[in-house]
Amino acid sequence: IAASLAVFCLHENVVQSGVIPTAYMNSTPVIVRNDPGFTQHVRHGYNGYILPDNYTNADMVDAMRFVTDNFSELSTNARKTYESVFSMDKWYGYYYWLDK
Repeated sequence: IAASLAVFCLHENVVQSGVIPTAYMNSTPVIVRNDPGFTQHVRHGYNGYILPDNYTNADMVDAMRFVTDNFSELSTNARKTYESVFSMDKWYGYYYWLDK
């Protein structure tokens, strides 16, 4: 993942997955479907690319071009998202209830 320009995350249904956090941990932007489960943490043009509903192959090519043209900024912001949402420093804020 760290050597990739982007990771496609195109599940038809949102599932519990470590794909987006792992990509962001490695400063890798993601290309996702327009679904609330993905768009919760993926911001179009900031840390990834959100495909339109009923996207086409041409839309996927546009996404890849966008990521290639804006990789440095997307990569930096992907890592920032990891640090602010998914890093171990944030673990207790999400799972404090396990410590009871």
